[in-house]
Amino acid sequence: MVHVIKSAPVFDLKYHTFQVSPFLKDIIEEVWTISNEGGNTEYSPTQKCFSPGYVELIIHTDKGRYIERKANGWAPYPEAFLGGITKTAHEWRALADSSMLGIRFKPEGLMRLLDIPLSLIGDLFLDVRDLKSAVLDNLQEIMQRKQPMEQRLFSMEAYLYELLKQRQQSLNLVQLALPILRECQECTVADLAQRLHICERQLQRYFEQEYGYTPKTYQKMSRLARFHQNAIKRRQVSMQELSWSLGYSDTSHLSKDFKSFFGVSPGAYFQNLSIRSMN
Repeated sequence: MVHVIKSAPVFDLKYHTFQVSPFLKDIIEEVWTISNEGGNTEYSPTQKCFSPGYVELIIHTDKGRYIERKANGWAPYPEAFLGGITKTAHEWRALADSSMLGIRFKPEGLMRLLDIPLSLIGDLFLDVRDLKSAVLDNLQEIMQRKQPMEQRLFSMEAYLYELLKQRQQSLNLVQLALPILRECQECTVADLAQRLHICERQLQRYFEQEYGYTPKTYQKMSRLARFHQNAIKRRQVSMQELSWSLGYSDTSHLSKDFKSFFGVSPGAYFQNLSIRSMN
C-alpha cells in the first residue's frame, strides 16, 4: 500500500523495506514498515499512496491508527486488512507514534496461498476478520509479535515455507487422484487413499482445498457425465446396463444422483431429448 508521494513536514515518517528469501520471490515482492513520531493527539498531514499491481496484507503493529479518506470524511483502517490492486492513489493520515507493516504480495503468489478469488478483493480494503482466512490470521499473529523485525521475518518465512510445501503436496496428490476417479468407476475413496498412500480424511481435505469438491462428489460428476455422453451417443438408455458399467450397484442410486444434479429423473430428462429409456 505505501508508496509515499507527499511527505509530512510535521511528523518524522520512517519507511523501510525488507527483502524476502529467494524461495518466496515468486510470492512476495517485499515487506515494508512505516512509523511516525510526533504529538500523541496530532494527526499527520494528508499523505497519498498506491500499490501498483500488488495485493498487500497491512497490519497495525501498535495502538496507533491510520485513517483513510472516504466520501463522508475520515475513517480508521481495520487492525489488519487486505488491500486490493488500487486504480487510484488513496489518501491517508496517521496518528503520532503509530506504525504499520505491509506484506506486498504478487497477485499470482497470493492465489497460491489463499482460497480467495482476487476478484473478491478488487481495489478494496477488506478487514482480515471478515475474510476468515487461517493463513492471513496466522500471518497477522506472527507479524504483531513483540520481537525484532528480523525474528518476525524469519518466523513468517518458516510458516510460508511449510504452507507452500503442504500445498504443493496436496496439489500433486489431487492431480494424481483426478484421472483415477474419472477412469476407475469401481474405485472407492478408501481404495484411492490406499493407492496414494494417504489416509482417507487427509485425501478428502486436500481434494476440497484444491478442487472445491470432495472426491466422492467429483466421482459422481464424472459418472453422470459419462452416462450422459453414452446416452446421447446411443440415442437410447439402458439404465441397468449403464448403472453397472459406471460402478453403481443398482439403478435407483444412479437415478438419485442424476436427479440431484439435473433436477429431474433420467426418464424425464431424456424424453425431452427424444432418447428412448430402457430399464
